[in-house]
Amino acid sequence: MINEINFETYLFVNNKKFIICVIHNISHEIIYSEQALLTDNNRELDFEKLNEFLEKNIFKIEKILNNFIKNINIILDSEEFFSVDLSIKKNNNGNYIDSKALLHPLDDLKNSCQTNFQDKKIVHILIENYLIDNKNYFSLPQKLKCSFFSIDVKFICLSKKFIEDLELVLKKYHIL
Repeated sequence: MINEINFETYLFVNNKKFIICVIHNISHEIIYSEQALLTDNNRELDFEKLNEFLEKNIFKIEKILNNFIKNINIILDSEEFFSVDLSIKKNNNGNYIDSKALLHPLDDLKNSCQTNFQDKKIVHILIENYLIDNKNYFSLPQKLKCSFFSIDVKFICLSKKFIEDLELVLKKYHIL
């Protein structure tokens, strides 16, 4: 039996193919790998075919591992991704700017995104730029006092329906 902390499971999903791969964490040996090429030219992910692919492979993997797969790292390539770019400017009153100073403005931006795009769920947040006293920074500078700062943030979202459909397929196999 292979201990669950000794392997990682990866699932690549897009509208043209599915790949599942299990890698041993210590030796980096590929324990299992399988792919399915989809012949349809669908622009959307076919959840029924994903279910069939997982049904065919999950049980094989669990038999080889003599262990259950509980977590899968999903690599998702989809046209469903939707990005929102937002910025916020704040008066910092000459104080040091640090990650604590960013928490409230980031929370405001996140709430704004969620309010305006209620059918979407934020899956990733990227801070793309910091403008501190009219000077651009691509990472947060350390020990810097400033009067004003603004941050440019990209929210990467997926539709709630898409996420629900994906979770529904994975739940059938007790996978988070």
